[in-house]
Amino acid sequence: MAAVLEESKSQHPSSEEKAASFTIDLGKCQRKSVEALIKARFAQRNAKTSFDSDSLFTRASLLFSKSGKPVNMGEVVDHSSSLVTLRRTGFIPEDFIQSGVGMNFKRLINAYDLRQLVQFGFTFDHFCQLGFDTDDLRHFAPEHYRFLGLTAPVILERVPLTGEDLIQLRLEPHFLREIRFTFSHFVNELKMTREQLKQLMSERDMKMYFSPSQSELNALNQKSSVAPNQSRFLQANAQTTNLTF
Repeated sequence: MAAVLEESKSQHPSSEEKAASFTIDLGKCQRKSVEALIKARFAQRNAKTSFDSDSLFTRASLLFSKSGKPVNMGEVVDHSSSLVTLRRTGFIPEDFIQSGVGMNFKRLINAYDLRQLVQFGFTFDHFCQLGFDTDDLRHFAPEHYRFLGLTAPVILERVPLTGEDLIQLRLEPHFLREIRFTFSHFVNELKMTREQLKQLMSERDMKMYFSPSQSELNALNQKSSVAPNQSRFLQANAQTTNLTF
């Protein structure tokens, strides 16, 4: 009987013996190699973002380099390289911002039209990060404000604009109204004097587009009345409380 049982065991191996029979013995050296390969691939996946960013810039650099050697972002911009191709390569506005201190709004606008930059994905916030200032506004036409969706509250918050700067922009009264300037912006935010308001627009346009209240005009007259060397004409206007500034 015992002999029969022993023969049965030999014909039907246990589950442990079955599992062991299907295990591949790689050997100690090969096992270490596989473990090292797994670790390397895991580390590569963790560093994927950095790797992709580097390879992305390398591909774009080689794409625009005549010599076949990588170039920096400044050189790409200075050669007015195609923004469409850069976008297809995977570039976004933040790549320009992070490319280094040599990159600024003036450098971009010398190479590209504002419409092209906006179509690429640039916003006014991006331009401010690239050093946009009051001097850049002097080169803006009304369509540029519309491209960027610029309004008075945004301009006054992000650009160090003064009353004299606004006069130098030579914007039409109806357009100032379009981009949401108010009489309060002129007097309270920009601290403009009555003389500056006269340079900005005519009294007729001020009444038509901005309708200053009597209290606002009185406050402006009081501020102007303390100004030194004021002409008799302005003093006379200050005493009449009609809609004059």
